[in-house]
Amino acid sequence: MPQIDFYLIQGNQPDGRLLTVCRLTAKIYGLGLPLTIFCDNDADAEQIDERLWTFNPGSFIAHEKVAGDSPCQAPVRITCELGQNISQNSILLTLASNIPPEHCHFARVAEIIDEQNEALRQAGRLRYRQYQQQGYPIKVHKL
Repeated sequence: MPQIDFYLIQGNQPDGRLLTVCRLTAKIYGLGLPLTIFCDNDADAEQIDERLWTFNPGSFIAHEKVAGDSPCQAPVRITCELGQNISQNSILLTLASNIPPEHCHFARVAEIIDEQNEALRQAGRLRYRQYQQQGYPIKVHKL
């Protein structure tokens, strides 16, 4: 059963969600843990891919945008399809509007919620209740 972490962004930075994704990715990458960033669509995946190249000019995060079970050589995968090829101790950072069915195969799941965006906040609350009803351990981190 994965640990669920909700990261609540409370500031009003226009790109606070993307910046939080990059910072969490850098932290997880630095720990040497495999990470999958799950997005609703290709446009979001492309935006994260681009941002990981540019958010910190002094660092490098090996990442790759892939589809489903396609092989990935990088420790950070960005995808819109999870598939079943999930490594043990892997972390899922989800930006999707719904809980992906494969979430239970991950050691941890991180949800990024922008508190200033009403639609994202309401969708996040719904996912929180769903995780809670399924009995997952949940931690909330206010940023």
